[in-house]
This record gives sequence, C-alpha cells and structure tokens, in this order.
Amino acid sequence: MYFIEIAGIKVLFTGEDDRMLIPAELPTQHPDILICESTFGTASHEPRLEKENRLTGSLHTSFSADT
Repeated sequence: MYFIEIAGIKVLFTGEDDRMLIPAELPTQHPDILICESTFGTASHEPRLEKENRLTGSLHTSFSADT
C-alpha cells in the first residue's frame, strides 16, 4: 500500500507492492481518496520506479490543475 499526501489531499493506493507500508498495516490517518488495485494476471509489469513516478505524476497533475 502507498499512503501519500499531495496538495493537502491524502491518497491511499492498495497495490500489491508492500514497500511503503508493511502488509496489513493500516494508516493512522483517513485518506480522502482510495484507489484500489486490480489484478494483472499474467501480464508483464513495468518497473516499480516507473510505475511509482507515473502514479505520483498523475496525482500531482490532477490535484494541481486549475479548475
């Protein structure tokens, strides 16, 4: 799981990668947004760093956009 805060918005992403939080650990704060993973099955996965950069980049762009 990843728990990040961008522009004051708390996001919890429930991915298979347990690098950020240990498995089954619950964050002490409540997220504003919950993103649930889906299963890839037998699909090839992109490298972890590329996936993390793409996710955080998308979130930064979404939360920073002038509306």
